[in-house]
Amino acid sequence: MSYTRIYKMLCSVSCYHHYFLDDGTTPFDDSETLQKQQLKKHSIAEYLTIIPTKHTADFLARNRILLRPHPYGFHLVVKAKETAPDSGVFEPLVPLFSEEPMAFFLQVHDPLFENYSTVTATPEVPFLFSNTKPPSAGGSFRYINTDQTVYPIEDYAISDTAFFEAYDAPPELMPQRMWGMIHLKMLGDDTTGVDGQARNLLTPLHTLRDPAPQFEIRIANRHTIWNYKSAEDQRLLHSSDPTTLPLVKHGIVGYNFDGEEQPAASPNRLHFEKDGSGNIIKTISEIYIN
Repeated sequence: MSYTRIYKMLCSVSCYHHYFLDDGTTPFDDSETLQKQQLKKHSIAEYLTIIPTKHTADFLARNRILLRPHPYGFHLVVKAKETAPDSGVFEPLVPLFSEEPMAFFLQVHDPLFENYSTVTATPEVPFLFSNTKPPSAGGSFRYINTDQTVYPIEDYAISDTAFFEAYDAPPELMPQRMWGMIHLKMLGDDTTGVDGQARNLLTPLHTLRDPAPQFEIRIANRHTIWNYKSAEDQRLLHSSDPTTLPLVKHGIVGYNFDGEEQPAASPNRLHFEKDGSGNIIKTISEIYIN
């Protein structure tokens, strides 16, 4: 008697940036139809690189876990077997240790990233997206989004102490210009009491979850004041101030003045107004028109 052996999904991670995905002022996930349409237009390769740490690459190879990139992130696929014939319940062919984490570095490579995003490309401490809370992290710690949660990217800022508790390696081994880190354990924290969402990769019996967990990273697009200037002499012709409008790559963000539809702002021309202490009080997009 033989049990069925097959490759099964362990988990999936997707990065969604509203600048690339929204349709004008309509969020890309406003409907299932729109989401499918917008996702066909975009790949995270436009702005982000995902790299497993050396320890994680070794761990994946030892345990027959395949890293399968997709346009918005990656899947982890594991060779599995049924726990009993025709049971429909699968477990990894190679038993996976719950305490050994997997970590993936996130690096931003688009020089305009900060112009169209609400967060910096090089935070002092990288953002942490994890299914396990570091020991020193406070009550405000935010677990990685699932496909049922939409926590803002700013919630994933963390102290350097908590970050290195998760990273658990010498700082000199971290790549330069690191934006964030995905950090997953097979049996992470029980987060069902936090928001009703489980984030373990395996069940308490070490079988595969069905369906496999889907994690998400959501990055918001920047909203700016739109200043329209004369292309001839750079005079200010009109400002949307105090109204801010979203920067998007696709779709139409309609704006009118003088009875005419005007062109939308792009991330290329951005100006920051600061107070006497150097704090940004206004972010302005400059649009030159004839």
